[in-house]
Amino acid sequence: KISCIYIIRSKCNPYRVYIGSAIDFINRKSCHVSQLKNNKHHSKKMQLEDPLPVHRAKIASILL
Repeated sequence: KISCIYIIRSKCNPYRVYIGSAIDFINRKSCHVSQLKNNKHHSKKMQLEDPLPVHRAKIASILL
């Protein structure tokens, strides 16, 4: 498990970011991808930001 603070950045608008924390980053990242693909993500701004498929539209990076 990778515990961390992470950032998801929009490729269409790199100033639009989502910052989160996770005890298990790999699992949390896959949850974000699944929720975005199924239009169920809790962040509606992130959900609506990019019309592209989520695997091309977002970048997830570990900060700490």
